[in-house]
Amino acid sequence: MSNIEMRSEIKQVEELTKLLITNPERDIKKASKIYANLLDRHPGIIKEVQGAVPFRYWGRLEAVARGALDARLFYDFSVGAAQLRCMPASVQADVLDEGVDLVVGEGEHLKVKLENLTREQATQAFDARNKCLRSAPAQRAYIEKVKLARQKEPATTPDYEWIGGKLKINRAMQPNEILKIIAEGN
Repeated sequence: MSNIEMRSEIKQVEELTKLLITNPERDIKKASKIYANLLDRHPGIIKEVQGAVPFRYWGRLEAVARGALDARLFYDFSVGAAQLRCMPASVQADVLDEGVDLVVGEGEHLKVKLENLTREQATQAFDARNKCLRSAPAQRAYIEKVKLARQKEPATTPDYEWIGGKLKINRAMQPNEILKIIAEGN
């Protein structure tokens, strides 16, 4: 491919990135195919392509072209989307189409769309460490773990302590309180 043809493809990517706003799903797929084809044919041209495509979208464009990312997640910045992007394309499509099955109350199940999940619900539904969707029993176990952590009493720390002749203050204090502590000494 000549330099002129290469520049033409880069120009197409620039134009398509502008179109991503008007019809995101269709244009993301087009832009991602152009981007991936250009990278496949000319791996050394990546620096020029990266100048044409906004930074956060390089990996996403390639992932859409390779089938690793559902195009509907391209612009999704909801709390569950980042975790969903790490999962297989079939799981992505299922969650985007059907929603997430959440355990609520006393074991009841509720279908919630990805964009409607709160941060707590997303953490309950997605296992970020294992990059998977939690099953109902795993969600119940997670809920119990959170309840136990909340029930534990925090260790009480003193307002201040003397360590090696130095005063360590563990809470906000007024200057006169600090002066009184220093005057009393150890």
